[in-house]
Amino acid sequence: MSEATVRKTNYANLVGTYSNNKELKDQISSLENMGYSPYVIGGNNGESSLFLGAYITKEGAEQQSKDLKSKGISVQVMSR
Repeated sequence: MSEATVRKTNYANLVGTYSNNKELKDQISSLENMGYSPYVIGGNNGESSLFLGAYITKEGAEQQSKDLKSKGISVQVMSR
């Protein structure tokens, strides 16, 4: 087994911010059924932000964004 290098990932694709748990769970399920691995980061006022990807460069996130948008998934590239 080799040692992995840990790098800070500065960019991700924001799918949306949700205050309704059912909407959040439905979106997560939909993305997982498409083969993605979404993750949630909790925020203020009980809202949760749903993300896809984690990239070192903005270009990496933008490439995934183009792929997602071509599949009808609206996202926004965000700096984390």
